[in-house]
Amino acid sequence: MIVPHVLTGVLDDLGPSWRFVLEIPIDGSVVIKRECFFSPEDKHEHPWRRLTAELATAFERMEKEPLPGTEGGPLVSAQAVMIRADLNAPFESSLKIMELCAEQRIRHIQFAVGDARKVERKLGLQPSTTWEQRLELTLPLDLTPPVDRTGPGPVEVSIRVLEAGRKLEMKRDEDLVWKEKQGTRFRLDLSTRKVEYTIGARQILGFSAFCARLQGMHGTLKGRPLVIDVGEGVTTAEALLVLDAGRNLGVGGVTFVTSETENKKR
Repeated sequence: MIVPHVLTGVLDDLGPSWRFVLEIPIDGSVVIKRECFFSPEDKHEHPWRRLTAELATAFERMEKEPLPGTEGGPLVSAQAVMIRADLNAPFESSLKIMELCAEQRIRHIQFAVGDARKVERKLGLQPSTTWEQRLELTLPLDLTPPVDRTGPGPVEVSIRVLEAGRKLEMKRDEDLVWKEKQGTRFRLDLSTRKVEYTIGARQILGFSAFCARLQGMHGTLKGRPLVIDVGEGVTTAEALLVLDAGRNLGVGGVTFVTSETENKKR
């Protein structure tokens, strides 16, 4: 498994003696301690039921704290769930995990990441079966008190895959530690993959052009909430790199949504 590499991760000190870790291999399945709790090939009516029950059990084991901003409010988890996802895994699996965590009053999420400054330029990525850093995210809960929004509104960014592009198989020797067990290891042919980023009314093709646009908006982004609308087929790396770019420019809180999520609210 190869995790995404970012600039704004913090050193992972392994946290408490116990931490709930979910792995998402390249095929989008969800694995806990080598046991699969969800597979994209599941045909059950409720494919996420086992994972929901596992998260409920994890919440009971976690340290609790009153919901911040309330006096004697409902108890929520004081500990985080870590998601260790392959950079090319579909981000939909991470989104679903975050949704289920919020339902269980688990509000702290950590994404396992590497340090982009240490990436081998020749490879474009650093093969690794362990992580060095983490990206932290706090989920909004339905229990959260209303927030005063008299200041500037959120910055909204959407990510859409226009053309998935080719998947190039990566063949490795049997003794390499980064050989995949779930799903065939591949890399995306970026010359054939087209991803569109929308910020405001501006539609931008390609991540480099999107980052250049963000840099030009640096003065208006600082301190503002960032809402990232993730479309179908977006990879973990593509989603987390937008989070990383926003954090690097000083945005405030970050929330991930999908068009399906927004439709449910209406």
